[in-house]
Amino acid sequence: STGPIAQTTFGSSKEFLCYDRGCQIHLPPLESGAEYRVTSRTYTLSPRDQYSRFLETASFGATAAELDNFEAVTSVSGETFDAIANHVELQMDEEQTPITSHREFWRKRANPRQ
Repeated sequence: STGPIAQTTFGSSKEFLCYDRGCQIHLPPLESGAEYRVTSRTYTLSPRDQYSRFLETASFGATAAELDNFEAVTSVSGETFDAIANHVELQMDEEQTPITSHREFWRKRANPRQ
């Protein structure tokens, strides 16, 4: 299926078809002398940026202290994956991270009668 960038850029999914091995796009004919250019880019993220991206998607965002802690942990182990796995385990451990309720937090502050 098409991703959000393809849908935004090219419109309907009839113009952009994806298969197991790649994607195909049907482009409109060009005026005489015009040409299409295909470009691609690759990039890599630093371990700190990878961890920050993980925290952005798995929580309400990364704090500088969390990223500093991550750098301290990975400087010892050298493994970004291990640091992320340890973070998830810590979040699931109720003794380390007590369960909280956003709904309860909101209700206490939104309704002064309670």
